[in-house]
Parts: sequence; C-alpha cells; structure tokens
Amino acid sequence: MMDLIERYIQAVTERLPDGTRDDVARELRANIEDMLPDEAGEEDVREVLEKLGSPSALANEYRQSKRYLIGPAMYDAYIDVLKIVLCIAPVALAFISLAGAVLEPSGGSYVDYAAAFIGGAVQGVLHSFLWVTLVFAILERAGMDEGNLSFNKKEWSVDDLPSAVQSPMGRIDRVGEVASIIFIVGFVLVISLMPELFGWWEQTDGSWQVFPVFDLARLEAYVPAIVLLAIIGFCLSVYKIVAGRWTVPLAVANTLFNLAFVILACLAITDSGLWNQEFISHMEGVFEISAGTLEAIMEAGRTAAVVIAILLGVLDSIMGFLKSKDVRLRDLPDKVLGLMGAER
Repeated sequence: MMDLIERYIQAVTERLPDGTRDDVARELRANIEDMLPDEAGEEDVREVLEKLGSPSALANEYRQSKRYLIGPAMYDAYIDVLKIVLCIAPVALAFISLAGAVLEPSGGSYVDYAAAFIGGAVQGVLHSFLWVTLVFAILERAGMDEGNLSFNKKEWSVDDLPSAVQSPMGRIDRVGEVASIIFIVGFVLVISLMPELFGWWEQTDGSWQVFPVFDLARLEAYVPAIVLLAIIGFCLSVYKIVAGRWTVPLAVANTLFNLAFVILACLAITDSGLWNQEFISHMEGVFEISAGTLEAIMEAGRTAAVVIAILLGVLDSIMGFLKSKDVRLRDLPDKVLGLMGAER
C-alpha cells in the first residue's frame, strides 16, 4: 500500500524543479493520508490516487504555470540530445561546405576553404539549437513527458505508475538511439545538400573529380520523402530517449516508422534510374570488368540490400513489442503455450 503512495509521489516530484520536490512530497503525502479512511486498504489507496489524477497533470498544478520552454522532466534528455547533435551537425556541415568549395570548377584559395569550413560549422551550430529545441518544445507542449504518445490518450489509472523495480529488458537502448541520431543527421545533411559526395573520388591534374553514385536529377524526387522520414525518425529517437522504456504505443509507432523506411528503401534500391550510368561505366573501367558482369553484381547487391532492409525492419519491430511487454526471449515458448491454454 505504501509502495503505491511512494511511487505516485515520486512520479509527481520528478517532474518538478529540484528546489521544490521535498516540500511537494511532504505536502502531497500528508494530503493523501488525510484523504484515506482509517485502516485503509489497497483499494482505498487506488481510489484516492486515481481521484488525484495523472502525476503529470498534478505536477502542472504544483508548478501553477509553465515559465519555461523545456520542462524539468525533459530537460536532461534535451541537453543530452543537444550535445549529440552539436557534435555532428557543425562538423558535417563544415566538411560539406569545404567539399563544395574544393569541387568548385574555378578553384579557390586556402582562405576560401577556411571560410567555407567555418561558415558551415556556424550554420551547423545554429541549426542544431533551432531544430533540437523545436522538437523538444513540441514534445513538451504535447504532454509527452507523461510517457504516452499522443494517440494513446486515455484516462489515467494507478496501473500506469512505473514499477518500483523495473526489468532492464524494457529499457530503451540509449546508445542505439544516439547512434541512430548520428546516422540520421549526417546522412540527411549530405543527401539533401551535396549528394554528389556519395561517389567515386579521383584526383586528376591536381584537382578532385567525383563520379556520383546517384543520378542527381532522379534523386531529387526522393529527397522530400527522405527528409520527412528522417525528421520522423529523429523525433522518434528523441522520444525514446525521453520515455526511457518501451511501451505498446511506442512499439506501434516504431513499427509504422520501420514500414515506411522499408517501403522507401525498397523503392529506391530497385529503381534502376536512380543509379548514375556514368558511375557504372567508370566502374567497368576501374575494375576492368564487362558491363554484363557488373550488372549481375549490382543486381545481386540490390537483392541482398532489399532482403536486409526487410529483415532489419521486421526484427526491430518485433523486438519493440517484446520489450514493451517485458517478455524475455527464453520465456517466449512458455508465453505462447500459455496463450494456447497449454502447459509445458
């Protein structure tokens, strides 16, 4: 019984500034005890806590008004993600700007290269602050610090309180989400700003020449979808870091994202018009192989890439649901047998 009360108080106070947590905890504990009848049981405690309502909503009442852009419940995650993006975006944009200056047909001086590098880094810093802050402000105003996605709005109950002892199996892999953010930010910057950097680089007559992998005109049709999917993936990774644990709605959102990713990846991989014919012809000469042999190798590579994309999407989706239900893989046969009404 006391465990429920303490869990509820913790769920409220962790959303408040450090300086007010102890006072609020004492006041809230006293209020709950006053609301309970003599010789109260667990059902009485549940009734009182559900009458008080969602810990997030009650924390808002104690705060009286939101005088911040990013609240206490999400501030630490905001700083963590901002540090990650600040380590990626300025460096990526700096090198993209530098590569653009190096590839200029008219050439340039070292001063021009330095200016391009510094200018790209400054843009990266500004964009990092803008977009990370915008994402977290939207999550804050949408009430996602409660641990539920926006399509999972339902009346709060005591069963929604986090467990006193939580299994590590259901925790979000922060390292994996950080790696996902790094990949998303770096990839979308290059593919949208200078996709020709993906190519075969050769130095000719003292200057660099690039044979792009992609047909740049054809790639333009995919860029809006890639950027949109990258934004969704970035927001989803940020939310996972904020939530800290897998839930069924989060697993559903993760599955929908994986489905969209797999569809786009398969469309792009199998689109023969997306691959630059000049690049393909140049590779024939570099590796001294016939066009037919290279085409067979590329076809096998495309097939393998499609299979890998589908497998990764399916496995990641399944693992999300398993972790949201806190099911261990070694327990899965017992779970299946239990659903069938049988015993092992």
